[in-house]
Amino acid sequence: MNFEVARSKSAIIQAFPFSSEKKRGDVAVRRTDSEVHVHWKGAVEIVLAAYTRYMDNNEQLVPLDEGTVGYFKKAIEDMYKIHGQ
Repeated sequence: MNFEVARSKSAIIQAFPFSSEKKRGDVAVRRTDSEVHVHWKGAVEIVLAAYTRYMDNNEQLVPLDEGTVGYFKKAIEDMYKIHGQ
C-alpha cells in the first residue's frame, strides 16, 4: 500500500489526542468515496476489546475472533521486542 497516495485521498474530520484515561487516541478520516474510517492508536488490550471486525488484506471486513486477536497481540508484542519499546 502506498500511504502517501492513501493520505492524499482522504481528509481528517476529527482527531482526539491520546488520553491517559482512555489509553487511546482516535482520528476520523473521510475518504474520497465518502466513507468514514476511524483509526485508533493505544493500548492493545483496549483497542482490540473495542472491535468485532477488522479489514483483511483484500479490504474486506471480517469477524475478529479469538484466534485473530491472539495473532494481532503476538504481532504487536514481536514489534515491541524488535524496536525495544
